[in-house]
Amino acid sequence: MPGRPRRRPPLVALLLALIVALLALLVLMVWPTRRVLLTSCQPAEAPYDNLGPYCLSVVETDAGPLSLPDLGLERHHALFVGRGDGAPAYGHWVDYSPNPGGQDLQRYLEAAEVDWQPDGLTFRERSGHSVFVPAEQFIGGR
Repeated sequence: MPGRPRRRPPLVALLLALIVALLALLVLMVWPTRRVLLTSCQPAEAPYDNLGPYCLSVVETDAGPLSLPDLGLERHHALFVGRGDGAPAYGHWVDYSPNPGGQDLQRYLEAAEVDWQPDGLTFRERSGHSVFVPAEQFIGGR
């Protein structure tokens, strides 16, 4: 009949609902968490023009609570250096890929060392991998 609106078959509506639910789940899985896994603040003997104190944080940046490495949805991390030990906001970010070798990531990071020197800081993993962040990159909150 020309005057009646056409109804979608229930199967099409179900498929559309399933697609929307899967897309919502995917967005939640990759949403940035900004969860801080480790924080290390500068010692008193490493002043940076009295603009500190500065802290280095290892931050989980995305892929949320679920991780699907087979689909390329691995958790990503960053080193953040900024003023204070609060939530990372304004400061210097460096992409970081931890190398725990199958160990628990939290314990692995807790065994890392941070060496604060006048020219910058070095984050050194137990495996020997290290990242150097020059002081001019974070002094003043950059």
